[in-house]
Amino acid sequence: MIKNKSSGSSKNHRWMLTYASLITALLAFFIFFVFKAEEAVESKFRVADLLKNNIYIRVLYEKHQKELNWLHVENTGTKGVKLLIPSTIVDASINSKNVSMFDSGDDIIKTDFEPYINSVVEVIHTLRLEQIPSRYSQEIQYLNSINKDIRVDIVIEGHTDRRTINNTRFKDNWELSIARAGNVMALLQEKLQLPYHLFSIAGYGPFHPLRDQDNLEENRRVEIYINAQMVSLNGNNN
Repeated sequence: MIKNKSSGSSKNHRWMLTYASLITALLAFFIFFVFKAEEAVESKFRVADLLKNNIYIRVLYEKHQKELNWLHVENTGTKGVKLLIPSTIVDASINSKNVSMFDSGDDIIKTDFEPYINSVVEVIHTLRLEQIPSRYSQEIQYLNSINKDIRVDIVIEGHTDRRTINNTRFKDNWELSIARAGNVMALLQEKLQLPYHLFSIAGYGPFHPLRDQDNLEENRRVEIYINAQMVSLNGNNN
């Protein structure tokens, strides 16, 4: 009797095709799983950048809603979202009066200027910075598991013009710029009621002019930076 070898060969061939298809499917599933896992990890690592983008969009929205045309807003990237408060604002509601933040050579915020500071407070308040740990709890929990965390900072920078200080309160423009930043920080912290550790100040005197050193008036300004960055739990930046 002659055996039908082609029939057995066909069965073996079909089994091999089935096995190959199964392996291919398992491999595809494995690749998909790895891709999704990497994507999830990457999204957790990018939470600081996403936070900064969300802050920037929200601040722009509030600026336009409240018609704060005098407020300059910029996403600087590394330093965070910048809110630049000019030294003088032209207020059309009071006959286009120039309202100044400080008197020349002084660090005390003028009473007429406080409504503008209050507007900035309202903008920052809408960000709900104190709720970030709860809103991003899953991402932060993952970062904590690999010794990382998200830190939110509000940095206030003071700037002056290059005129020589001629009073007994301040030794130079650098001291004046620090004092101005400190007073704005104190006002923001009091009104926002955010944890004190979120705030810090810096003074640059006349060394960071806005456009030109000779443009004295606009160089007397305060800049606020709201930043979110990933840091190590031991306190170092990533």
